[in-house]
Amino acid sequence: MLLIHGCVVVWGFTAVLGKMISLAALPLVAWRMVLTSIFLFFIARAWRTLAVLTLKSCLKMALVGVLIALHWLAFYGSVKLANASIGVLCMALAPIFSALFEPLLAKAKFNGRNFLLALSVLPGMLLVVGGVSEKYYLGIAVGALSALLAAVFSLLNKQLVVSVDALTLSFVEITVGGAFLWLILLCTSGNAALQLPSLGDWPLLLVFAIFCTALPFALSNVALKHISAFSAQFAINLEPVYGIVFAAYLLGETKQLTGQFYFGALVILTAVFAQAMITTQAKSGSIKAR
Repeated sequence: MLLIHGCVVVWGFTAVLGKMISLAALPLVAWRMVLTSIFLFFIARAWRTLAVLTLKSCLKMALVGVLIALHWLAFYGSVKLANASIGVLCMALAPIFSALFEPLLAKAKFNGRNFLLALSVLPGMLLVVGGVSEKYYLGIAVGALSALLAAVFSLLNKQLVVSVDALTLSFVEITVGGAFLWLILLCTSGNAALQLPSLGDWPLLLVFAIFCTALPFALSNVALKHISAFSAQFAINLEPVYGIVFAAYLLGETKQLTGQFYFGALVILTAVFAQAMITTQAKSGSIKAR
């Protein structure tokens, strides 16, 4: 349990790191993905298992990799356009999109109960929007797009993780996603895309790629084998809490945000915890009924 909480604490710190690094969102995510890919290449030896994968699986992983890249681009775009607190809170919208797209992407029956539970975050989001300056509205919109992309790639990943080694899956997706972003960067910025980050950004980028991306992914897979679904979901739902706390103390975002924002955040977090509890209890009940 401590292992998964450690991973979630690290993930909660990524929004703060994204704000601290001086790079714009596109080069930031491109560098993050290429550095993570290099690290995974050596620790996962993922390339050894690529030869046994089917073309269909590789194409699916490539598609998900592009979606992950776009999700991260939107997430850190939200952080740059608004702030870290808003970026992490917008991710609470992901369950709404998951409930809407699951019938289409996972060929599952539409679950009205889950959709209604997901909608419970909307009052909090309205309070958040009303509690911030209009200059942050674009960041909130981009954050909502980030949540949509997160929901879509998560649904697609569920179909792949059953048959593909988790580290190999991560390596391929991050490599393809990084290549996709570098292609965009080269097309939009030309030779300027080849400019190296500043000396001050390099330590933060390495921490970002290794300690906040590659290692937490591997450790979370180990932890999930030994804890209950509810414990895992509860821990993951703490990510916005950690993100807001880090942003408040390290970035001084309490000076930028109002009491209404934090009340809205509390409403959202309460709704997210309630969703996890009700959903897990419902699953446990259906299993016992069988």
